[in-house]
Amino acid sequence: MKTTVLRMVYFVIAIFLANVFTVNAQSPFYDTKKEDGKIISNIKYVMGNRGLYEQKSVSKYTYDKNGDFEKKEVYVWIPKYAQDQRGNYYPDYSEKNYVPHYCIAHRKDPGIGTVSFTLHLWDRKKNSYGAAAEKMIFLQDEANGLLNYLAFQKKNEYLVQIDNINYDIHYAWQMLAGSVK
Repeated sequence: MKTTVLRMVYFVIAIFLANVFTVNAQSPFYDTKKEDGKIISNIKYVMGNRGLYEQKSVSKYTYDKNGDFEKKEVYVWIPKYAQDQRGNYYPDYSEKNYVPHYCIAHRKDPGIGTVSFTLHLWDRKKNSYGAAAEKMIFLQDEANGLLNYLAFQKKNEYLVQIDNINYDIHYAWQMLAGSVK
């Protein structure tokens, strides 16, 4: 009787651990490349149809001459597979198989003390980024480097709202640069 109960407990624990490992194995992971302490690219891998990780998207980061974050461009992989000499298929990650998805641009206007983040979506028909889909504007507090939310623009409509949440500008840049997940 004791051995039957112990076997059942061991079996339940084994099933539980297998489920935990399976769930963790299916979560996406990132390959981040840095130069001079700044993120240059970030590749997102997700579980593919064949049970192997495949690239889902690539984020490329641009910085201005002062080293401040300028923009983040995200490209999505269109699943294409090539065949080797032995007849095995493998993912083709060449640049022609990536389509731009969106771009987040950062603009700082020190004259009036504002910082803006603009979202541009890729227009497949025009084969370029469209006009700003959304824009967030912040007032920058130079003394402590915090951002106060000022306005949100969607298409041509502004929703003006001033609050004192005091977003940390360094944290916001890290989030956009992909170093904070």
